[in-house]
Amino acid sequence: MWIPPSGRSTHPITAGPCPGCTAEKAENCCAASARWRIQAQQSFFVTPNECELFLGQAPESRGRVQALSNGVDAGFFQPDSARQSPFGASEIPIVFTGAMDYWPNIDGVSWFAKDMLPALRQRWPQARFYIVGRSPSDAVRALAAQDVVVTGTVPDVRPYLQHASVVVAPLRVARGIQNKILEAMAMGQAVVTVGSCAEAIGAQPDQGLVRADTAPAFVEALHGLLADAGRSRQIGNRAREFVLKGYSWQAHLAGLDVHLGRVPVAEAGRA
Repeated sequence: MWIPPSGRSTHPITAGPCPGCTAEKAENCCAASARWRIQAQQSFFVTPNECELFLGQAPESRGRVQALSNGVDAGFFQPDSARQSPFGASEIPIVFTGAMDYWPNIDGVSWFAKDMLPALRQRWPQARFYIVGRSPSDAVRALAAQDVVVTGTVPDVRPYLQHASVVVAPLRVARGIQNKILEAMAMGQAVVTVGSCAEAIGAQPDQGLVRADTAPAFVEALHGLLADAGRSRQIGNRAREFVLKGYSWQAHLAGLDVHLGRVPVAEAGRA
């Protein structure tokens, strides 16, 4: 764990202090972080941007820092022709998945339901927004309507991902690699998301990620995918190929082998 030595920790949404984190605690964490980064043989971060941010504070660690991004179990998250659809035959399901007590997810689905779905339904009256995930907050439950379904916990998200017409990730306040996006791509789905999430993953529009940073742009991107089912399927197939090549756990964890080989046998036995 690394905390930038700013003297205090802040919450990403409110820019106020993290709950329970005093200035003294933050300083102690920073001091411990400084010791750890000197002692570490190698430090790992999720994205190259985070590596550069770290090196800006710890230039002495250059050459001992590496990006080792999130991965997805592409064997588990894969389409299956025997998997039944949870949707009605006449509806056009637009799906979001995630823990629904997490503020960036709450903000994202609220933004979509209020600012995008009404405009989309003017063109596609059968469109229905499915919010799939555990622990929906009161704000999320309040979105439930004829055209918005709040599922709560489901036994398996894969049927919702596989049979969605399109998957969306309108995450205005989230950053970095989002596992929910990787899982949808592994399921062979095109995903419409904001530029910051797309940049973190690195896929281009023809590789499964369509970028949209405003409500009108989201509506246009969804309209384009819904109007051309063949193109949408092609992009979804490329999305899965992209994940298999760049985000399988097997490929990522292999990058640890060379570093684990540095640990003396005696020390490894004590770990």
